[in-house]
Amino acid sequence: MSQRETILPVCKLFDVTDGTIGDVPLARTAVYLDKAKYTAPASGSPLLLSGVDSFTYNISGGEGIGNVPPVGTSAVIEVSIVKDSTDTSSIKTSVLTKGSYEELGSSTIGIGVEGHKANDGSGTFDLTMTPTTGSVPYITVTDLSGTVGYFRVFPSSAADLYTSSTGVEVEIGAQLPTGPAASGFPGVIGAPGTTVVLTLQPSMAVDKIHIENQLKVDSRFAINYGVIKDANPLRDQQFPEVL
Repeated sequence: MSQRETILPVCKLFDVTDGTIGDVPLARTAVYLDKAKYTAPASGSPLLLSGVDSFTYNISGGEGIGNVPPVGTSAVIEVSIVKDSTDTSSIKTSVLTKGSYEELGSSTIGIGVEGHKANDGSGTFDLTMTPTTGSVPYITVTDLSGTVGYFRVFPSSAADLYTSSTGVEVEIGAQLPTGPAASGFPGVIGAPGTTVVLTLQPSMAVDKIHIENQLKVDSRFAINYGVIKDANPLRDQQFPEVL
C-alpha cells in the first residue's frame, strides 16, 4: 500500500542582515495551558468553607502586539473537592479546556485567572503554559530579496547534530587545492530567489534554525516548517498535529 505524504505547515517571514547569521526560532501558532495548580489559603479552602463541590475559572487571554485584544480562546480550569476512602477531603485542579494564547517574548503577557485576586485570601494559582517553540523535522526556506551570492540554512548548533561553521569557511573550502571535498559543512546552500529544504530524522527534530545571508543585500526569507508524515507512520504519529 502506497504512503500518502502529509505535511502540516506553519509559516513566518524573517529578515537577515547581509553577511550575518540569523537565529530563527520555530514558533508555535499559539501556546496553551498545560497544567494548573491551586493552593488553598492557610484559613482553609473556599470550597470547603462554602459547602460547594467545585469552582470553575476562565484563564484570561494575553495582549496582542500593540496591546490589541488577545488572539485565541480562554482556557477553563476546575478546582474541586476529592474525597478518599477515609472520607478525607483534598483539592484537585483540572484543566477542562486548554485554550490558545498569543505569547510575546519569553513570558505570556496578561494571563490571569478571571474573577480571582491573588491577595484576597482565597488561595493562589500556579499556571504552566506550553513552550513557545515546537520541534519539527521539516523546514523550507525561500530567499525573497537576493540576486547574487548564496544563502545557507542549517539546524541550530544546540541540536548537537554536527559542528557549526561560517560562510567564510565554506568559501575557503571551495578554493582549497583539493576542492570542496576538503571538508563538508553543515546545512543546505541555496541560490538567490530559490527554496532549500532541510529534512531531518524525527529523533533529530529542531526548534531553531540558522540562516546565513551571503546575498550581498539585507534579505527577507519565507520559512515554512512542520511535521511531514510518510516514512514511518508509527513513529511519525508521535509528532503533534499542529504547532
